[in-house]
Amino acid sequence: MASQPVVHGTQARRRQRGLTIVETLIAATILAVGIVSLTNLLGASARLNQSGREKEAALAALGTQVAALQSADFDDLAALDGADFAAGAATEGSGLLLRPPAGDADLQAGEIAVTAPTGEPLRLLELVVSVTWQGANGVHTLARRVRRSRLGS
Repeated sequence: MASQPVVHGTQARRRQRGLTIVETLIAATILAVGIVSLTNLLGASARLNQSGREKEAALAALGTQVAALQSADFDDLAALDGADFAAGAATEGSGLLLRPPAGDADLQAGEIAVTAPTGEPLRLLELVVSVTWQGANGVHTLARRVRRSRLGS
């Protein structure tokens, strides 16, 4: 039978004490830093998720408006210059309505601009459909540019 070495004095007391106060404080500090970092990460993730939902709603609104403009009669397009529209999935029923930025007089996030890029409005029109909204991470704008010609009508 092998004999165990006998430990006397300071070494024996140290093994029985466990962790020192300094070691406990260091462990608590590391744990606190980890918890704070995780909390910040969750907040950033929530903001990015909201931003993605907003962008999805803006793209859906743009797609709906562009499809309507592409199917509209060419002669009716010029009258749409400066027209505004509500933008967001609330129009499709999911409840997310994009808020226009502060100072927007018409309180609508969507806008349609009609120009004649060649100077001949009876032959070619350029339609710019844009959505500008106050989002979770600031003011954002998405736009789509479509050209319509009388020949293509």
